[in-house]
Amino acid sequence: MMQGNCKSLHLGPAVLLIALLLTGAATTTSGQTQTRSPNAVLAEAIKTLTDEAQQAKETQQLPRQKADFAKSFKQTLPTELVGRKISRQVNRDDFVDAYVRWQLTSFDPTLPKFKDREFARFVNSLPKLLDHPRADDSLLSDINKAIRAGVLDEKSQEQLNSKLTDCTKMTSVASALNLPNTRLRTWILSQLPQTGAKPIQLKLDQLSKTVQAGWPVDRIKTQLDKLFEKSDRDRSFTIKQRQTVTRQAQMLIGMNRVFLARANITDGTISADFDDSGVYDFEVRRWIRAILHN
Repeated sequence: MMQGNCKSLHLGPAVLLIALLLTGAATTTSGQTQTRSPNAVLAEAIKTLTDEAQQAKETQQLPRQKADFAKSFKQTLPTELVGRKISRQVNRDDFVDAYVRWQLTSFDPTLPKFKDREFARFVNSLPKLLDHPRADDSLLSDINKAIRAGVLDEKSQEQLNSKLTDCTKMTSVASALNLPNTRLRTWILSQLPQTGAKPIQLKLDQLSKTVQAGWPVDRIKTQLDKLFEKSDRDRSFTIKQRQTVTRQAQMLIGMNRVFLARANITDGTISADFDDSGVYDFEVRRWIRAILHN
């Protein structure tokens, strides 16, 4: 019978040292692979949110009704980094831009400290609203033609009723999809002083973009009435800032967009009421008088 002739393997000190160094290098390399920069994590978050927003446009439904993305993302991000990203446009599509920036607020960031001109640029970068379907030129034209026509034949009535029904559904969808935009602005307002130039500039920009989209603006005007009145007592609200705000408000005078408030077909005849989203000279003069007393 043959006996095994196995011998113990003895590694010399040099060989052991090389093995340890290789193991350490592998660990370091592995560690580097696993560690991601905050910018890379933020890019992933933005990509995920962009995909969500694009899907929302296709399905015409928001996947989230509140800013809660941070909970499901389960990765932390520096609040200052997120705040800087929110302060800039992240997508050319206004809806996608609003959705992404709104959801980024779930990381509890803080906005950068803006100088006056920087804040003005930031406000200008905020996304526009989706248009009010009841302000569509084609719809308004059809309604006015029907009014001038008097009694409509049965086919015309069916076509117009169908268009009004579709418009009602589209208005509901557009209003829902504008939620990210309005919530983003609400969050920004919470980051600002309660009175003075910055909240006024933000509200004036909201008024401008709401008029452009053809949505009702009475609530925003009421908020501006109160904001201008309270800001007059703000000692940090400088004369230069008041003059800047005054010029911004004056630029809105004459902005207007008509929308269909109500339409009904009875006995073949259509009756309709129209309203408008407009900014009028007497309103702006009232705001200016509240902060300038000369």
